[in-house]
Amino acid sequence: MKFLYKFFRLITALKITNQGFLAIFHNGFSVASSILANNIQSYCGGNIRTVFDVGANKGQFAIAIAKLFPQSSIYSFEPTQKTFNNLVNNSSSYKNINCYNLALGEEVKEVDFYETDYSHANSVLPISEFQKKEFLNNSSARISKVKMSTFDNIFGELNIQSPVLLKLDVQGYEKIVLEGAKKSLEKIDFILIETSFIPFYDGEPLFGEMNSYLNEKGFEVVAPLDIFQTDSMQIVQMDMLYKKRR
Repeated sequence: MKFLYKFFRLITALKITNQGFLAIFHNGFSVASSILANNIQSYCGGNIRTVFDVGANKGQFAIAIAKLFPQSSIYSFEPTQKTFNNLVNNSSSYKNINCYNLALGEEVKEVDFYETDYSHANSVLPISEFQKKEFLNNSSARISKVKMSTFDNIFGELNIQSPVLLKLDVQGYEKIVLEGAKKSLEKIDFILIETSFIPFYDGEPLFGEMNSYLNEKGFEVVAPLDIFQTDSMQIVQMDMLYKKRR
């Protein structure tokens, strides 16, 4: 059953991006990001002009967005050097993708960063025992130092065109990133946020807290755009789309 689910998601992603089967071997191709980008287009329309990709990893989301929103300016942030190098290499043929070797948070500083062999799990926050057991085979994380800025600092340096989408996939650190975006949130039209129902990181706020926080900031739920499940098909994370309440 799980194999069929993954197979149909792959076929859907290839259909969305209008690519053949060989696309799965291209650097930066992602089934999940292709589906996310298509759902964003369905709910937000095709005129998104500025996209902030915070927690860009190797460029999967940025590349999927660049294909469906070629008129947009995309700003991708990835703090670890090795993953950032992959991001730059994978997105080099897309002139509208701009890459920053930075973490974003509530202040400008240098911070400890927890890295594993699975780059999607890297975070400013310590990895929870649940994630170690369920997804990382009880492997431990190594700690490095990364540079952090704030969204408000970065936002003020750029020429922003509306509508603006802010995508946050920073492994439990989403609320802290938003704390560094108090001025900028006024100019954000949509927020796509990865949120958890079970802590993947120590100190991570779960869906209820994040939903209340975004409501207080003037954003309302549009729809869940994708889900993440365990091998037993338990839903543990969700990509949720919000829009500014007008």
